[in-house]
Amino acid sequence: YGDILHNIKNTNIDVQENTFLDLILGLRSFLCREPIPKVAVDDTEIELFPEVLIGRYYGYLIIYNSIHSDKEAKELAWNQYLEKINSSNKKRHLLHEFVLHLLLIKQFDKLEYILENFHDDIFDYVHIHSYLDGFIFNLIDVIISLKTNDKSRAKTIFSHLDIDKITDSSYCDYYLIFYYLVGYNLHQNTTHQKQCSDQFKKLAKQSGFTLFNRNYLKNYF
Repeated sequence: YGDILHNIKNTNIDVQENTFLDLILGLRSFLCREPIPKVAVDDTEIELFPEVLIGRYYGYLIIYNSIHSDKEAKELAWNQYLEKINSSNKKRHLLHEFVLHLLLIKQFDKLEYILENFHDDIFDYVHIHSYLDGFIFNLIDVIISLKTNDKSRAKTIFSHLDIDKITDSSYCDYYLIFYYLVGYNLHQNTTHQKQCSDQFKKLAKQSGFTLFNRNYLKNYF
């Protein structure tokens, strides 16, 4: 699949397609613990991007600038993203890819901000949402609860997550990886821990991404 994407880049494609390929190949490198390239797009071009690609773009910038310890550039990307999502009526489309990138790079403060500021906008009576949206927000809630040592809340919310309801989602495997990662760190029972660890390793092996190793599982928090 990676070779196919590289070959496509050698053809005559437009800015959106080229950016998508740069971002997905860059993310692939990050997941394989390889150096990732800088991706920069003109602001006028970003305005024409579909919401999912906008979320992927700013999420990638936060990963890139976190790796390079460029706090100023990282916060600039964060603020630019907030401008986009605050003015959009398609917030859920801007969140899926973006949240995934924040989870990967462990940006807990930004995840907490999203949980506190965008939950009600997604789950009102006007905007269409899916179980995956609820799953993502609840998973964030569990992670933040664990970070703040509120294990009782974390266990309660985690117990209500239904992984069967997200199996048809294109984001299923990524979020399942984090589901089992969280379960491993949440459970004290060794049997439950082993079950989560085994499922995490199974998905990690299937993905082929070396980022998801035992160290990442044990030391995520």
